[in-house]
Amino acid sequence: MKKTALLICIIAAYISNAAAQEPNKEKGDFCRYVKTKSAAEQVTLNSPNVVFDITTDGSESAGTKNTVFLGLSKNLADLNKAKYTHRLADTECQLYELNDSIKDVLGLSLQSIEKGSLNFKKQEIQRTMQALQKHFNVTSAKFKAQNATLVDVYDVQSLIKRVSILGLENDLEIEKIQQNASWPEDASLNVLIKNLAQLESDKYDILNQIQKQGNWSLSLQAGVKKTANNSDAISLSGGRFYGALTASYNLGSAKSSQLLDESKDYYMLWKGEDNNGYFKQLGYLSNEVMKTREIEEKKLAILNKDAQNSDNLEAILKNFDSSEAENFKLKVLYNKLMNNIDREYLKFKIQRLNELVKEIGVE
Repeated sequence: MKKTALLICIIAAYISNAAAQEPNKEKGDFCRYVKTKSAAEQVTLNSPNVVFDITTDGSESAGTKNTVFLGLSKNLADLNKAKYTHRLADTECQLYELNDSIKDVLGLSLQSIEKGSLNFKKQEIQRTMQALQKHFNVTSAKFKAQNATLVDVYDVQSLIKRVSILGLENDLEIEKIQQNASWPEDASLNVLIKNLAQLESDKYDILNQIQKQGNWSLSLQAGVKKTANNSDAISLSGGRFYGALTASYNLGSAKSSQLLDESKDYYMLWKGEDNNGYFKQLGYLSNEVMKTREIEEKKLAILNKDAQNSDNLEAILKNFDSSEAENFKLKVLYNKLMNNIDREYLKFKIQRLNELVKEIGVE
């Protein structure tokens, strides 16, 4: 009975220890779900089974005998399953978080480009304001010297106000993007997609390994065993230690493993073509980027033509020095300054769009 009590204590201690292995807390309900579920599976896979067995063997010469066994049994293949189950939970959690990151990148790519372009435009506005302020000082000095009219001073002041308002509107647009989107500045779409494909591959390898553990078993059994006459009371008192090792291997394992490995290629193709997968989302982003770039290029072409017209007017006006011509020169200059803000903004934005197009792999 002492041996029986000892076995029961060992069983209780083992199960208590296994049950105490809780998953680390992870951000996000999904990760907590898969890791808690995995922990439950690991407890079962890592824990031994309690075995109580009564076998009756009867013969005319020896009479009927009962063999009683109480002990533990464990298939060592389950320990491997537990290891892969833990890895699977980690991989599924990483996949979930990475998918979220890719969705953010896909959804925020254009917003990120717009934010960067607006910040660049802000710098252009500041440079234009500095140039206008210098021009205002020069014009004011000319007015005091009676070499410029009050209208000239007023025109410069009006343009400064227009550029100031443009700067405030630009800042407001930047603020809207910052409030509505938290863009991971160092995120690379190519890197994220490669990581996702690798994690999908890792997940399938782990699932394969879990399935392959069913192709073999190595079972250990240990406990107390006693054989007694049928007339005796069933008891383990006076029983002896009993141990057994049973190994098995499925003859179809080699072919099964080969087919599982071959199926990985189809799995990866399916994941890539999944309608709800990132490839389809990437296609939507590609179309949107191409359309946006086309529109911005048309805008830039119009502004470039306007800039060329201003250059032609300046070349013509160089030959005139009347007050009307001087006033016209100022208007052309102001138009060029305003035009330059939008042109540089569009150039920068188109450059960023081209970089995104290259990263997506559209061209």
